[in-house]
Amino acid sequence: MRELKNLIEALVAIGRSRVIRRCEVEQHLEITLANKPSLSEINRDMIESALRKACGNRTEAARLLGISRSTLWYRMKSLGIN
Repeated sequence: MRELKNLIEALVAIGRSRVIRRCEVEQHLEITLANKPSLSEINRDMIESALRKACGNRTEAARLLGISRSTLWYRMKSLGIN
């Protein structure tokens, strides 16, 4: 809901009329979504950062992330992290 509210506020601020057209919404969404990293990219970055902080120790990295070792292993496998 927050993102929808922000989208409407942005369109009202940059719009030339009081009517928000569908094409304006689509254009704004395309630009916004193109600049956001995917969830898998975010997960990859978090796991790699935790592994660096833990000097490669997977148990410690899992603790830093607040997940179990098996969950960390599964996510690493699904993201192709060695």
